[in-house]
Amino acid sequence: MTPQNDCIAANIGSIFTVTPNPSTVTSPSCTAGGQTFTVEYYGLGGGPNCCSTGGPLIPITYQQTFPSTSVTAVNSPFGGVNNAAYITIPPYLIGGNATSLNFTLNINNYCFNYFSTSYWVTILVDGVIVSDTWYNPALINNTISLNLSSLPNGYNQNSTIQVYVYPNTLSPSTFIPNGNCGSLSYGTWTASISAEINATFADQQPTPAVCTFNPFLPFSCCVSNVVSDDAASICSGGSLSQLSTWQSNVSAANSTCIVYSSVTPVAGSVLPDNLLPDGINNTGSQIQQIVSAYSYCDVDGSGTVNSGDTYTLVSTFTLTVNPAPDAGTNGTLVTCTNGSTVDLYSYLGGTPQNTGIWSGPSSLAGGYLGTFNPAVNLSGLYTYTVVGASCPDATATVNVTVNSPVPTSVNYVGNPFCADGGSVSPVITGTTGGTFSASPSGLNIDAAGGINPTGSTPGTYTITYNVPASGGCPPYTVSTIITIEPLPIISLIYHD
Repeated sequence: MTPQNDCIAANIGSIFTVTPNPSTVTSPSCTAGGQTFTVEYYGLGGGPNCCSTGGPLIPITYQQTFPSTSVTAVNSPFGGVNNAAYITIPPYLIGGNATSLNFTLNINNYCFNYFSTSYWVTILVDGVIVSDTWYNPALINNTISLNLSSLPNGYNQNSTIQVYVYPNTLSPSTFIPNGNCGSLSYGTWTASISAEINATFADQQPTPAVCTFNPFLPFSCCVSNVVSDDAASICSGGSLSQLSTWQSNVSAANSTCIVYSSVTPVAGSVLPDNLLPDGINNTGSQIQQIVSAYSYCDVDGSGTVNSGDTYTLVSTFTLTVNPAPDAGTNGTLVTCTNGSTVDLYSYLGGTPQNTGIWSGPSSLAGGYLGTFNPAVNLSGLYTYTVVGASCPDATATVNVTVNSPVPTSVNYVGNPFCADGGSVSPVITGTTGGTFSASPSGLNIDAAGGINPTGSTPGTYTITYNVPASGGCPPYTVSTIITIEPLPIISLIYHD
């Protein structure tokens, strides 16, 4: 960028600025591209602020809305006591005589708690009545408009507009701005009144000048240098050092113009996303994260994606991210030599992957399930191992205890029993705490196995003892046989 006419390079930073500074722009900076400079003019020191006032002159305008909150209650100058709504439009004080004027008065929701509801609207400009209208019957919603032709004496920067709205009565009345019609007391009236003025004056005012320019200067462009593609395989969360090395190689071959993207940029429609692999894989399967380096050129210097942009592929990096193996958490199994086969996999906690293998005191069938047969497999610590691709192996254990069932027997001392004998309790050897039953029916026996020969029907009975589960062994039964003998029958023979 070369200063011309009476400008010199020393003016940069004082009379005007150029952004970016031409002396700091590296050329070439991108393939087939250019640079947009912003030139902003400040003006001579101590001179007028031309950037604020150097534009074309335009007429002075007075545009303002006076809301209903601007309305007050005053004594009517035309009779009555405190019965007028009053709004004043103050002078603008600049602009000279008006060349056009539009004044609008809005009256909404008018109501008056009185036998007569009609009202007057009187408008004065500089103390002269320019509009005086009686609305009978009263209009609940009313819009009144005036223009410059309605004002016999015109309108200027010093003019004041006064508006009075008041019921057609000389009786005392009270105005409540923005009141509720349903709650008015007798002799009270309300309305929502607002005004708007839009005036244009003969005098003119300056506007800001255009002091910022954006020339586009084309320049020679850099050449894309292709870099060999690279790839790496890591465990989720592993080191990204090989990715960093690839980036360094790309930057060394292409010092400028490089952008990175995980999507293919398309001129005029798809921007590069500048997303690099993060090396995180929260899924259960292997994934690939791919990023490419492109040499970018904003041909027309627009700063946006358009049909003139170009992207040249420089290199691609493919990162294979393997999920961290999961063998679950440790578990415990207590079983019995006469128990059923079980899968040790179901005794692991967490969410173990089904790709592991089992090792331990015995070789287990069932693959990853680890089918354990308590009749033949040994007690001990069994380890489940899931091999990790590019990741450390994961392991979890199941501690297996195999118990043998406790030998249990039951008998009744004194068997057989006489039908008139006393109660007898069983003698249990082994596991206690079970329940008893007898067959056939007729034996007086309780759940704890106690029998009462008295009240039992004489005969032979099989008593079954239900041995409870214990030490991982399932319940089973043992039995014994008892006999209740009938009382002897004694026959007496008398001889004469």
